[in-house]
Amino acid sequence: EIIIELSQAATINGFTYLPRQDEMENGTIKDYEFYVSDDGKEFGPPVKKGSFAYGKEKKTAAFEPKKCRFIKLKALSEINGEAWTSAAEIGVVLSD
Repeated sequence: EIIIELSQAATINGFTYLPRQDEMENGTIKDYEFYVSDDGKEFGPPVKKGSFAYGKEKKTAAFEPKKCRFIKLKALSEINGEAWTSAAEIGVVLSD
């Protein structure tokens, strides 16, 4: 899992995940949980659970708008069933 502090509190309604962009696929997240927090300590239940499709393209997961200062992406499984995780980029989708 990775916890990221946003530069300021924001209302988000999704996140993006870009798998590693070299010739390898090792570490590509398959099943995940995504959390938000105001203080970086208490995250509560996940705001989104799901599975990413195979492929190198950027993936987007949407959920109901949530205000937060911290996000946590937790990888539950890897595309090949291995015990590691990788990411080229993790981003947030700001609510309008």
